[in-house]
Amino acid sequence: MQRKKVGKNMLFFAWIILFLLLFMLFYNFEQNAYNPNSNISAEALSVSLQVNNQGHYILPIRVNGHEINFLVDTGATNVAISQEQADRIGLPYGTPIKIRTANGLTDAWLTKIDTMQIGGIYLNDIDASILPNLGDNALLGANVLNRLHLNYQGSTLILSPLN
Repeated sequence: MQRKKVGKNMLFFAWIILFLLLFMLFYNFEQNAYNPNSNISAEALSVSLQVNNQGHYILPIRVNGHEINFLVDTGATNVAISQEQADRIGLPYGTPIKIRTANGLTDAWLTKIDTMQIGGIYLNDIDASILPNLGDNALLGANVLNRLHLNYQGSTLILSPLN
């Protein structure tokens, strides 16, 4: 009787472990599908981005030394960072402004980013906006994209410095 109970417990724990392993496998698969560019080399002077499963280019960028995921947004005038992310990395709140977004008019604050690192590309003195309720991704706007050479090769976007 005791052996049967031990066997059932071991089978139960085996199923739990199998479930956790499958969960981790699918979670990693989903994360990679959402952001296939999470492993950009910090030395790369040319950054190749793959489009994600939603048709967007998402990439990690170091902002004043803190990593934030950015969505390449050719329709955004400036870099935009959520209020939560700005608080987390200590961005200063400047002049309050109103910004027109896809969801209408919203309050925002001007701010300045000292450094942005995209792979091995360093940019300094970036104008940005802090927006409430922006979500998980910051927006990489035209004020940064205009400082880079953008080259589309199929579904790959290659960013490199203007030289």
